[in-house]
Amino acid sequence: MSHYERRLQHDLDNLRRRLAGVGVRVEDAVRFAVHALISGDRKLANDIAINDLAINRATRDIDRQCHAFVAQHLPSAGHLRFVSSMLRLTVFLERIGDHAVTIARESLLLSAPLSPELARDIALMAEQTRSMLHQAMEAWNEENAGLAQGTKAMADQVEKTQSVALSDLLDPRNSESRQMLDTLAVFVVFSSLERVSDQAKNICEETVFTLTGQTKPPKVYRVLFVDDDGAGLSAMAGAIAAKLYPNSGAYTCAGLSPADAFEPALSAAAARLSLTLPGERPEGLQSARAALSDFHVIVGLTSGLEDRLPRIPFHTAYLEWDRVSFPAPEVSEEKSREQLDTLYRELAHDVGELMVKLRGEGAD
Repeated sequence: MSHYERRLQHDLDNLRRRLAGVGVRVEDAVRFAVHALISGDRKLANDIAINDLAINRATRDIDRQCHAFVAQHLPSAGHLRFVSSMLRLTVFLERIGDHAVTIARESLLLSAPLSPELARDIALMAEQTRSMLHQAMEAWNEENAGLAQGTKAMADQVEKTQSVALSDLLDPRNSESRQMLDTLAVFVVFSSLERVSDQAKNICEETVFTLTGQTKPPKVYRVLFVDDDGAGLSAMAGAIAAKLYPNSGAYTCAGLSPADAFEPALSAAAARLSLTLPGERPEGLQSARAALSDFHVIVGLTSGLEDRLPRIPFHTAYLEWDRVSFPAPEVSEEKSREQLDTLYRELAHDVGELMVKLRGEGAD
């Protein structure tokens, strides 16, 4: 085998390995999303929405590598078909990840746990779907056309399971079911229109890239930090985020019932740690600069805060960081400083993990 052939095979293997890794992550996302739906695990549902961003970044990176492969090797015949299929598979996998996020977000909107019958139907259909996805990726990874042909037939069984489940759920003889049918139909219309809008946006971005070479700019994520009074934890978290990741996010801090002034210990720590407090006094949630639906992520810094917030919007993820409150006034100055330094490190770590999930390792 010549040096060129070895290099070509190395690059092909690398592309295949990268796509297989994304396939595993997408399969896990579907599995965890259904588990969150059936079990009512709200934390898991929100984690799925945030972790999908890494899947999106991975598929875009594979796309870039495919284009680089074409430019370097000028493939033909089978190798060209391979790269063309890779580019389409990244789209398919990214969309599957989006569907997993939708399942997770829908689970957050349920007003009551699923009935045992409905949970059973969903679990069965999810198992069939994940099995099909797993075999499809196995067929691709192993270059097994026979397995791919056989796996395609599994879609018929998934459709049958869906038909039975919907018949059980939406019995037209039941007036409540008829109302549900109408609501479901309208929801599907809205969802379809949104997907058309998303695809139109993608077409615009590809057009700009083709004509100018200008790529899509990194997204700036809007994050709301909220606690009971806005005087301590949320203000400190927001100030840390603005200091460490000024280009990756836009940060708002608020309290459910805002205090009259920031914690004295916070004001002292801000000057010592080079933090800029968000305004002259704590801001209330009702007077925050944006509605909850305008935020990509809401971070609660008080235990159980989600139950006291207005309903979290569909496209917004909620996280809860259980952090201790600020040092009590009677604590010595030395002890107060020590506790604040520890709190700073913990919040900086939490903020860093969040922004890397949102923007990737290049978050700044």
